[in-house]
Amino acid sequence: MKTIAELLTASAENWHDKDYITHNGNTHTFSQFYDDVRSTARYLSGRFGKNCVCAVYAENSYEWLVVYVALIAYSGVCMPIDKEWTEHDLGNTIAAIKPNAVIYSDSTQEKARLALDGASDVAGVHINDILSEAESYADTEISPITDLEKTVMLIFTSGTTSAPKVIPLTQKNMLANGETLLRRTPMDNSDLTCIFLPLNHVYTCISNFLYTLISGLRIYICADIKRYTEDILRMRPEIICTVPLLLNKWYENMNDTLLDCLRNMKYIYCSASALDPEIKRYFRENGVPLIESYGASETSGAVSLDLVGETDLNCCGTVFENLDVVIDSPDSDGFGEILVRGDSITHGYLGCDCNSRYFDANGCYHTGDIGRLGDGRKLYFKGRIRRLLDTSSGKNIYADELEKMIADLGVCSKVRVSLENKMITAKIYTELTKAEVSAVIDEMNSRLPKYKRIQDICICRDEMGMRIK
Repeated sequence: MKTIAELLTASAENWHDKDYITHNGNTHTFSQFYDDVRSTARYLSGRFGKNCVCAVYAENSYEWLVVYVALIAYSGVCMPIDKEWTEHDLGNTIAAIKPNAVIYSDSTQEKARLALDGASDVAGVHINDILSEAESYADTEISPITDLEKTVMLIFTSGTTSAPKVIPLTQKNMLANGETLLRRTPMDNSDLTCIFLPLNHVYTCISNFLYTLISGLRIYICADIKRYTEDILRMRPEIICTVPLLLNKWYENMNDTLLDCLRNMKYIYCSASALDPEIKRYFRENGVPLIESYGASETSGAVSLDLVGETDLNCCGTVFENLDVVIDSPDSDGFGEILVRGDSITHGYLGCDCNSRYFDANGCYHTGDIGRLGDGRKLYFKGRIRRLLDTSSGKNIYADELEKMIADLGVCSKVRVSLENKMITAKIYTELTKAEVSAVIDEMNSRLPKYKRIQDICICRDEMGMRIK
């Protein structure tokens, strides 16, 4: 297996002056990207030392990708942070992980500065200043990270409270599935992808981006996810990665122009949560090359992927040949917990004393998902063991985490958080009025990223769940 630095070098040699990444009207070639990555690696290593840990707290951009590869190929460890995190989330993470630096953008600068207040040993750096200041570190020596087992990325399963749940990934983890994915769905430099999902997600930063160093796939970075449909219609990419939430919006607002664009793509990957079989049926019957995938951050992305031309609407792909999937304690219908083993699986959560619950002695990751294996290693997903709220956005929102936060507010005797009518709803047992509880919940929400906020409250007096009028 080649290192990421070797893949970067090979991409510059193979497609030297060919277009690679376009963002904000500027197109960068493979050789320009190679040069910018190495300049950035010199800056990061020279300023923060070899093996530095840097949080990248910014929206998608060319600079984001440059910093990401500079860290994971040469300088140390990349810690991608959701730009929607509040200063409280970031502050808790800084206290727990203690990175060398937080790299922010214009949109996250104020929150980053608030989070860094008092953390004198953590530097703040604007992402746009790195390349302009890199010349000062031109004499810094850099060397590629050659140990494939060394952690190079820290990924978060969800927004954090006081105890962030961190997934360490190695180069071996991140690159393990590349050959299988590209064999199943071949692509090359004549193909274009539009990246509009956040790069802090494994799905995007590995499957949608990192493997382009192998395939030569060209990239267009959408400036605003709210305009992703407009960008796709204009750019006409051959390949995109999406999630059910966005696919559902297309389904609800379909027109002839959009359908023609989707039909003419090579692959539309859909992952992050279960896809409605009827929506899948609609797209496939209308000639859209929709490919469903199943995976997790802990598995460095995909575990299974539909074969091209798949007609089974209920499966979520065929398990990758390089991975083992076991169904633990199956019921009479074959459904049990999905366990996954292989080189793409993380060895365990960082600093977590409950790793034995999720990673066993046989090297299997216990996903907490219920599924079964069918003929030809097709995987069928049924639901969760752990209470993950499936918002179809790709965000991991754990009901028990929100319930603990509300319980700690001291306003209730019992609380239950669930997804009702697509809204995160808290059923709260209390003697207080709804107005009193709402005021406390609003304050709690202000400390949470938007996707985790309680959207509706049901006040209950007794175990029958009677609503207060």
